Amino acid sequence: MLALILATPSYKAELHIRPPLTNQVADINSSSLIQITNEEALYRVADELRTLATQRTVFEVVKNDFPQEPPKDQDNWGIIFAEAFAQSISVNIGRVDERKGAFDIYANLAFKHWNPEFVAATTNALADQALEDTRLAIVSEVKGIATAKLNALNALNASLQQQLVLQQTISQDEISRLREADQLARLELLDRITIIKATAVMNVQDEITRLEEAYSIAKRLGIDDLRSLSLLSEQGSEPIDSVGVSTEVSESEKLIYMRGTRALGAEIEALKSRDSNDFATPELGGLEERFRLLDNNRRSEQLAARKDFGPYVAGIEAIRGEMTQLEGVLAQTYDDVALARTGVSANSRRLCHLF
Repeated sequence: MLALILATPSYKAELHIRPPLTNQVADINSSSLIQITNEEALYRVADELRTLATQRTVFEVVKNDFPQEPPKDQDNWGIIFAEAFAQSISVNIGRVDERKGAFDIYANLAFKHWNPEFVAATTNALADQALEDTRLAIVSEVKGIATAKLNALNALNASLQQQLVLQQTISQDEISRLREADQLARLELLDRITIIKATAVMNVQDEITRLEEAYSIAKRLGIDDLRSLSLLSEQGSEPIDSVGVSTEVSESEKLIYMRGTRALGAEIEALKSRDSNDFATPELGGLEERFRLLDNNRRSEQLAARKDFGPYVAGIEAIRGEMTQLEGVLAQTYDDVALARTGVSANSRRLCHLF
């Protein structure tokens, strides 16, 4: 009984840490850069709790309130941390049967000391620090992967940008070729149209000359109206020697002076008063239509109006999309990510040491 009275009281605070919910790590997994399961997240928190770095961070915050006699110099804080503070921390992994046939993994964090308020606050501080350090470590891992991939994509994108510039150059070259071809075709059509029109004018002049000659013959023969050779023979008229009329010519080859001066004169007058011969040259209409169509080259206009050449460089659209996604990952804070559930704050319970 005396031993129990003389025993120094000690308190132990325990905190059960459970795996996170799926939605609590969804932002990390949605990046597709890493995939972390709920159990893996808990293991990483437990590992962080065991690290001296996390324990030391908490110690540096609470050491002035640590119920120990203050050290005489700075170096003694290291001894107190290693021999007193760190040795009072324990972290264990276990499984609990919460429902029949269903096992849930958990981590158990415990901290022992004789001051009950200090032990509970320090246990909670250790859990909070481990959770935050683990979150920052995973976020750093995700962003490190994103940065590395983004750097690689930037290098690839630079190469594709050169292809993009090349596509623009190719497009401009094609526009130049199309315009040059159109100009050549336009000039060739213009030459043909000019030749056809000049030929038509010459043909009309030749026809006028021919009709005028026939008109002169008809007038000398006294033929005012259309006559046939047989009728002319019955009247006893003979053409002049220079005409050389043959009664054996076919109906389609009759001498044109037989039309008479009235008809020939009217034809001559009509030909001389003609403003244009275009209607008499069917080929001309088609050529002029083709000439007008060359004023608008739809392919050239389409190329000139093109603003984005990305779709014409294989892979660049996919790379742009992936770069945008990675930039979003780097811009995200992931403040809502939680890698474990701590439930309620740690509670301390009294222990006794026997002497």
